[in-house]
Amino acid sequence: SYLESEYYEVARNMFQKVTCLDTSNKLAIFLFMYASAFYFFYKNRFSKAYRYVENAMAFQIHDNDKAPYLDSLTKLKNEIAKDMKRSRRL
Repeated sequence: SYLESEYYEVARNMFQKVTCLDTSNKLAIFLFMYASAFYFFYKNRFSKAYRYVENAMAFQIHDNDKAPYLDSLTKLKNEIAKDMKRSRRL
């Protein structure tokens, strides 16, 4: 999938289309937030990426669906926090 291949922009756009077609699809909403967090991180938009990470981590979805992504979200959150601190010092 695009998500596994780290094509976050393409994955983000696809999950956004799915959520527009089916607003009750919680997994698609979560994966949109997940892909968006990485997309904005790699675009150096750290505060927006951080918000997506926090929203994804707090999103109410079945634990089995969320579990495979929590470790990478936690690592991304820590990386963003470091980058935001570093950029404030410059």
